[in-house]
Amino acid sequence: MKGFKKRWNQELDTLVPGMSDQVRQADIQTVPQTTQLNSTVQPKGFKSWFKHHKGRFFVSIASAMAAVLLAVFVLPALVNIATVSNSPTAVVVEINPSVAFSVDKNGVVTKVVANNADADIVLYGGADKQMIGKTIEQATNIFVDLAKQMGYLSENNNDIAIYTDEEHSKLLNNIEKSVTNYLKDCSFTCVVNSSSIALSDLCDKLHLQVTTSLEQLEQTMQGLQTKFYVRAASGEQFDFGQAYSEQVSSQNVLDMVKSTLEQQWNLAQQRYEDICQIQLLVTQWLLSFFGEEEKVALEQAIVAYEQKYKVHLSLETISDEIAEQMDNVSAMVETLFSTLALITVEYIAEHTQELADILHQLEVGYTDIMLSLLEVPQTIEDYLSKMEDYCATNYQIKMGVLPQN
Repeated sequence: MKGFKKRWNQELDTLVPGMSDQVRQADIQTVPQTTQLNSTVQPKGFKSWFKHHKGRFFVSIASAMAAVLLAVFVLPALVNIATVSNSPTAVVVEINPSVAFSVDKNGVVTKVVANNADADIVLYGGADKQMIGKTIEQATNIFVDLAKQMGYLSENNNDIAIYTDEEHSKLLNNIEKSVTNYLKDCSFTCVVNSSSIALSDLCDKLHLQVTTSLEQLEQTMQGLQTKFYVRAASGEQFDFGQAYSEQVSSQNVLDMVKSTLEQQWNLAQQRYEDICQIQLLVTQWLLSFFGEEEKVALEQAIVAYEQKYKVHLSLETISDEIAEQMDNVSAMVETLFSTLALITVEYIAEHTQELADILHQLEVGYTDIMLSLLEVPQTIEDYLSKMEDYCATNYQIKMGVLPQN
């Protein structure tokens, strides 16, 4: 064993050159103990390597960052693109009213149709034209906003259902999110439910025969009349008497009458408050010893009152106007509330003329039109005419427009 070690050492001495005296006498480089304890020392070798390879180093870092960005942003977008159908579709939004949209492959609305009689009222003012050309999210928000303004969407009726075909689930999610955010911005609590349904079920909701493709459904919708009652009247063996009774019931007319009475009362109260405010401005002007600022405020209030109520007003007639509006409010209190307590579906059917006299006495707008709706149409032309009156009058009432008779 000792002989083996001796030979091995001799071979190593032969292979490895001996250490020179210059190397032996050189100082040994060490790191001070304080440096080892208090800081991290970067070897000289890294600095030298970095100096010669920094270009490649930064390229490697940039490549790694690009890979991260690709994974975080680009890949999810590609997944979303893959889930959006490159075909047209139809979207049904139900609140009662119910409306249907034809949507092209880019998500833009190309047609709007009422899906029931209440939707005919909402769309009467030309809202369908306002929605065409908008994205389906924008058009849905316009419809929801109108339904909210007109009282169809309220704290007691706050459910919204949205439907489309199974190929457009991504689009459906976008609509639901858009409506939810819009109502949240309006501080309105609502329940929004969306469902992807089979093409046959979507056609049923549109009151259409089942189509074989979404392209065929789009073509069919483009040819539809916007007004629901017009489409219904064009059907074979259409029973306009029964349809009218379902769409314009005595309860519907009663609700219209009550709404106009309540709005008439609000209008009378508002007018009395407005003229009293003008009287207060007169007093302030006098107390300011005819100050210019108070005079301008008074003049502006008088002009606004004249424009709003279509009357001529001057300093000499303000007192008379106050007395007249006070008498109107007092007279309306007794008549109005006794009428609201009196009228029922049975009453308006049996005492139509008596109710007409009361409403004329209260100067309620639309009185004759509303009461004429109680008569069942005798012809298809009469049906169409009455439905037009019903939608137009209801739209004006729900939007708060009450002309005088």
